[in-house]
Amino acid sequence: MILVGLAAKGTLYSLAHDDIDGLNYFFQFPLALPWLFLGFLLDLDDVEYAYFLACCGVFNALLIYAWLVLGRAQSRVAGGTGQPASTDVGAAPVSGRQGHRFSRHDLVGTLAVLVPLAAVAITLIWREANEVDPVATIAAHEGSAGAVAFSSDGRLLASAGHDGAVRLWAVDQEAVHPQLLTSVIADDFLNSYDKVAFSGDHRILVASRYDGKVTIWNVVDSATLTESATLPSNAGLFTGMDLRSDGKVLAKATNDHTVQLWGLADPANPVRLATFDARRGGNITAITFGSNGRTLAIASSVAVELWNVADPSRPTLAAVVAESVGGVDDTVFGSDDALLAVTQFGDHAVTLWDVSDPSRPRLAATLPTDGRALAVAFSPDRRTLAIAIDKAVRLWDISDLQNPAEGATFSGHDGWVGGLAFRPTGAILASTGDNGKIRLWNESSFSAR
Repeated sequence: MILVGLAAKGTLYSLAHDDIDGLNYFFQFPLALPWLFLGFLLDLDDVEYAYFLACCGVFNALLIYAWLVLGRAQSRVAGGTGQPASTDVGAAPVSGRQGHRFSRHDLVGTLAVLVPLAAVAITLIWREANEVDPVATIAAHEGSAGAVAFSSDGRLLASAGHDGAVRLWAVDQEAVHPQLLTSVIADDFLNSYDKVAFSGDHRILVASRYDGKVTIWNVVDSATLTESATLPSNAGLFTGMDLRSDGKVLAKATNDHTVQLWGLADPANPVRLATFDARRGGNITAITFGSNGRTLAIASSVAVELWNVADPSRPTLAAVVAESVGGVDDTVFGSDDALLAVTQFGDHAVTLWDVSDPSRPRLAATLPTDGRALAVAFSPDRRTLAIAIDKAVRLWDISDLQNPAEGATFSGHDGWVGGLAFRPTGAILASTGDNGKIRLWNESSFSAR
């Protein structure tokens, strides 16, 4: 970028002087260097820093261009009045054309450089002003951290990582000093845990593995995990798992569009209640219960279906929310079960569906994303939706579904963000990334802006 800036300045110098030796002026180097070091103070990511360096080059070009224009104007004025031209170093030579003023061409040339620079600078300043720092960062796992889940009282945070570990963390009221309580390591590192969920009374924690096995633990004294049982693996490739809020029913799915419902009334002796196929077929990619436990959303590569599971031994199809969506990475209900968020990576969008009547879902809003949305999460009051897009988390104010408003961007992950979870008792949002870190954000810091 330094060379680009120097080349731009040298080219402008040469054009202004009709001289191809403009690139050889060493006085350009001092102008190029100081601006570049400012980037280290702004905590920019790779893309933003590239933009910043480009701005530095353009800005330096603007400075030297303005300096040359003023020098040429001074020479013209001197030539028109009979006074000697300035002899300052770098001043443009007198062209012999007398009586010329600062021309429109000079103004257009200056604006052509200034306007794009101002647009990029304003964009960067706006993004910096709307970004929020995490209240805490947890180095939770080696490699990628796949999933997180809060307990219903907000005091416990469970995480699963590709290092084969499930870890339990104590989270204080301000979420500033999370502490590791216990850790469980899978016996097969290559078959690590990828999803976790608490029961509503936070006495049960479940975690699924890539082969479809689901381990059920009792959470003892909010600090210790005692294994109760393990559900067997599926015939197909495991793709999703969720636990009903009361902890009595667990749903697991495979990529051959098969769903199993298990009863956990006695966690030590789970019972298979039902096995059924998603009606539209396709590879199941996500599965989630509504908070009331009566509705189950099943997302696949071809559709999103709603199933009535009020009687988990007799699940029935209630409605098809969307078909031919190009694939879904995640789907989640709002706290009142009236809204369903669906990530549609084929369209680079998140759609919100009114499912207050599960038999008649209705599209309520579409939120565009500038990348692939991998995960979504509703705030406890359902006024905010968090969307994981590439390496960042973007918040949307959805209190007015007719006019959803894009809000702050939480950035800082080195890798893709794959998991999100709001604390049920407050405004803390947890996000997981490919770098194995969990970041805790205070959503209220955005709301207060």
